[in-house]
Amino acid sequence: MKTIFLFASIFLIAAVSNPIAAQEDAHQTKKDKHGFLYKEYHNNYKMNYPADDLTKLKVISKAGDVTILPGDNKNIVVEADVVMTSMSEKWQDRIIRKYLNLGFEQKEDVLKFRGDFNHTVKNYQLPGYLIKHLGTPGSKINFTVYVPDNLFISIHDGSGDLTVKNLSNGVYISDGSGSILVDSISGRIEVHDASGDIRIRNIMSIGELTIRDDSGDIFAENIYGNIDINDASGSIYMDEVQGLVDIRDGSGDIIAKVKDGRVNVNADGSGSKHISYYYMQH
Repeated sequence: MKTIFLFASIFLIAAVSNPIAAQEDAHQTKKDKHGFLYKEYHNNYKMNYPADDLTKLKVISKAGDVTILPGDNKNIVVEADVVMTSMSEKWQDRIIRKYLNLGFEQKEDVLKFRGDFNHTVKNYQLPGYLIKHLGTPGSKINFTVYVPDNLFISIHDGSGDLTVKNLSNGVYISDGSGSILVDSISGRIEVHDASGDIRIRNIMSIGELTIRDDSGDIFAENIYGNIDINDASGSIYMDEVQGLVDIRDGSGDIIAKVKDGRVNVNADGSGSKHISYYYMQH
């Protein structure tokens, strides 16, 4: 197993002498509910990894916005903005040095990229209040990943918005909270979402588009391919769908416009249902 750690593989985008120096936003001085004053700091990193002999990329994020975009076919490139809110630059530097996980780990043909904070030191879990008041209330890592078109992409996102666009890759998404946008994908797509709206559009699915959603609305537009939806709560809106659609719905409205396809609602708990069909003229 090959691992590349933070300081072996990351360089700062900003031209600063200190390798973990922060860019302070002077307009972001805030006060939390306990009366502590803190400022927001941005630490920008860029790293890359050769994509030779890889078949899968696993992306892990606990807090922050994640964007997946197409890149070249030689390297995986990550641009990260580590946003720290701290009482001082000294404290945010200490938290970065001790707890920041930002790097690649390869096992056989699978590459894992992780961007999060590890609050465990020598098998001891630090109390949440200690991290908050000595370190960084509201810290997050926003990053963009540029990927080759031959890799299967697996995304595990805790909180924050997720955007995946313009890929021919197969995509798997497991999301805790925050909105999801999947746009212009030609591979197989599977989404598991705990909360937050899901927007999926311009899909040429090889196989099936699968959505498992606990709460939040689902918007699907211009989809070519079969769709399987299991929705616990929230409305479902579909337009310009070509394919077979199977829906198991707990609660919420279902509004669908389908051409050259069929919608089967196997379980409809509550909410109105409006399904219309129209067929293309040849």
